Amino acid sequence: MKPKPKILLNGLPLPGQLVDLIDKDRWIAPGEERIRTVFGEKPSRATFYSLEDMQFENDAWATETLLAYLGQADVNFPPGDIDPRQSVLIGDLGHDLPFALDYRDNAADPRVVFLGTRVENRWITIAKNFADLVSALGLA
Repeated sequence: MKPKPKILLNGLPLPGQLVDLIDKDRWIAPGEERIRTVFGEKPSRATFYSLEDMQFENDAWATETLLAYLGQADVNFPPGDIDPRQSVLIGDLGHDLPFALDYRDNAADPRVVFLGTRVENRWITIAKNFADLVSALGLA
């Protein structure tokens, strides 16, 4: 069987596991309690983006300049900031509560970061990679 071609968003390869979950209609928000445990916040209409939604949400993301979305580096809440040119939005827990793949430290296996309200204007790491997020959310 021929391997699937990599899907790129903003020039960054989506993890194969993410593409497989979307193809199998399994990339969906789990229950509120599981989300709260993993993200540390209560969701408000959580949305795990389809490929089409990811394309739409990321079209302008690489040129984002609003500090409220970029955050700032913070050793207490790493990474604190995000580089839109090296990240891909993959979902949100509600309005202005996005989570993303952050490729800065490992382009082959990006960490997952979340911009919540717990720490104002800070992106926090919620999983060291996508596989860990899937496991924590019980989507595997």
